[in-house]
Amino acid sequence: MRRRQAEHRVAALAIENAQLFEREQHTIEELQQAQKQLLQSEKLATIGQMAAGIAHELNTPLTYIMGNLELLELQELTPQQRDMLTSIARGAERIRTLAQRLLAFSRPAREELVPLSINDVVERTLELCQYQISSGRVKLDKALAADLPRVLGVSNQLEMALINLVVNAVHAMGDKGGTLAVVTRRRGDDVEISVADEGPGIPEKVRSSLFEPFVTTKPEGKGTGLGLSTVLMVVERHNGHVDFDTDQSRGTTFRITLPRAPA
Repeated sequence: MRRRQAEHRVAALAIENAQLFEREQHTIEELQQAQKQLLQSEKLATIGQMAAGIAHELNTPLTYIMGNLELLELQELTPQQRDMLTSIARGAERIRTLAQRLLAFSRPAREELVPLSINDVVERTLELCQYQISSGRVKLDKALAADLPRVLGVSNQLEMALINLVVNAVHAMGDKGGTLAVVTRRRGDDVEISVADEGPGIPEKVRSSLFEPFVTTKPEGKGTGLGLSTVLMVVERHNGHVDFDTDQSRGTTFRITLPRAPA
């Protein structure tokens, strides 16, 4: 009898130790994740300050360039000179766009969070991206869950984040095309939005730094590398998180998870 009781105590102690170990592991993982998010936020803040300085330095000479281009356009030019002028203007416009994006990245708007329907945000995003979707060989597969709880957010900021994901997905599939899957679903008390493509996947060498500013998988001259870092900044401002799965044979899926608005 005593032996059986001793065995029961040993078994109970083993179970208790296993549960304690599991809780400790879970706590360690949460602390590691919190530390990672803190480091990422500090890194984004530092790079945001640098981006503002770079944008300012770009804007000053760009003002002279754009002004002189306007004056040159009024002159009598040969067709070859006018073609050269058009090429210069196109390059200057690209620099101006980059400067604007740098400023938007470094000075995000601080608007009040209000209860939103995430499906409405997704619908408006897809309307804004209609040209990019229709101009490629892309089939849109949209599945928006009904009766989702509202989330606290700023509509235009969430739309900007989703636009980046949708456009990236379309570009990833390129001329080959494929299916763009946009899905909303409930995850417990959270709301999840996923954007999936059937592209070639994200190269392994950039996966760990994908959300850092100026990191891009696009060819040189085709992207600024600010899209996903902006997505991360917007999602964190909404107290959510973003992750992704990627595979060369299945493509890439990005998921944004946002907490429901308080009742």
